[in-house]
Amino acid sequence: MRVDQVFARTARRQPHDLAWVMADGTHACGFAEADRRVSRAAASLQRRLPERAAVALLLSNHTDFLLAYLAVSRAGMVSVLVNVRLGAPEVERILQDSGAALALTQPDLEALLPGDFARLPVAALLEGAEESPREAAADENDLCDVLYTSGTTGQPKGVEFSHRAALAAGWGIVLDAAIAPRDVVMQLMPLTHSAPLHLMALGSFLAGATQVVGSFDPATPRAFLEVAAGHRVTHAFAAPVAYLLAAAQDGVDLDLSAVKAWIYGGAGISAAQVRGLRARLGGRWMGVYGLTEAGPNGTMLHDADHAHKAGSIGWRAMLNAELRLIDDAGAEVPVGEVGEIALRTESTMRGYRGRPDLTREVLDARGWLRTGDLARRDADGYLWIVDRKKDLIISGGVNVYPRELEDLLLTHPQVADAAVVGVPHPEWGESVCAVIVPRGEAPSLEALRSHLGAHLAAYKLPRLLRVVQALPRNASGKVLKARLRESVA
Repeated sequence: MRVDQVFARTARRQPHDLAWVMADGTHACGFAEADRRVSRAAASLQRRLPERAAVALLLSNHTDFLLAYLAVSRAGMVSVLVNVRLGAPEVERILQDSGAALALTQPDLEALLPGDFARLPVAALLEGAEESPREAAADENDLCDVLYTSGTTGQPKGVEFSHRAALAAGWGIVLDAAIAPRDVVMQLMPLTHSAPLHLMALGSFLAGATQVVGSFDPATPRAFLEVAAGHRVTHAFAAPVAYLLAAAQDGVDLDLSAVKAWIYGGAGISAAQVRGLRARLGGRWMGVYGLTEAGPNGTMLHDADHAHKAGSIGWRAMLNAELRLIDDAGAEVPVGEVGEIALRTESTMRGYRGRPDLTREVLDARGWLRTGDLARRDADGYLWIVDRKKDLIISGGVNVYPRELEDLLLTHPQVADAAVVGVPHPEWGESVCAVIVPRGEAPSLEALRSHLGAHLAAYKLPRLLRVVQALPRNASGKVLKARLRESVA
């Protein structure tokens, strides 16, 4: 089935249940009415574009986003997801790379589009006489959407998913997080990202859950909890920082008893942090590890595991996936040794748009995806991320993992932000360079080496220090290490 066909099935099963609503209570719509609007919007798209055309969604978090995404699917077309935090040049590159013929957008975002690029507000899809769309020829194996990676190592790549793969990601979270009909899912993270879209949105379509849509504002973290309490949310997905900021607010006295699962991804949470979050917010805590190319299905750290394995990514792949820890030759590595995580999932991408060469580098003929994440499996079978493979520093023939240093640098009272990169060295191959944003007066290299030396072997310690006002980051907040290496070399 296509994504829109799954939604239509849910609408027949639960016609009067609420499909979606904005966080402020507006734009509430039941499944049956939402499905009628999807059909009307799809017919409008079919009058404008041929089947299988690529349609860019340049939309902020809103119920209109869900409507537009479903309408593109029902029209037999392909959604191209565009992060609204990008700049106009980056948006233009994505439009060119994807071959999008039209952008569905909103007035305050039109300035991001090239002047002559075809655009249409979502509301215009619902204008005119109501009509039914033609039944699209596309099926579950056809292309559903294209999500663009963050581009920390170069230009963003378009990651293509079939309907079947995208829905498999949704089934993964429905099964592992036990999302049921009439549950309420809070959607405050960007819907252009794979976890909010494929996991939470499609999971909600599959399960028949209501989606509460809005945006998280770090300046008003209490509002995050007010939305959860006001809508009797049962499942939420967010980055750990959102939960930590919300829990730190005075007077967390809201009724959050409806929450079954607080789900997080993008970073780990320590055992102490989980204890604090449970005390303040209650509920079960579940950590998702994955990457866009995997749908993003990977692993799940379940609630009970946090007591003794917080910070790990769990001991098994999600229920419709499998995992191996391998060396460069593809052989499994022993317990305790570092290897690259490889995933084989039903939700894996078809490939990078227009780049079969790059696809072959990470995805083999048997469906195994090399993630680029290095990890170590402990004696109990739990996996611990060590670093990104591309960020590995080899100094004097010895591996140095930047993440290990970065975590410790951030514990120094004079360090507000930090990244560690390798810079060329004529004898050692690479030297370890710490790049910091100081908190107040910058510490010296000697002071940082002393701080790190209490925890690390001498060969891992930085030989160089660079002090900057800010680390270069992309629209998703990830440090652009390639740019950083160029600037400090």
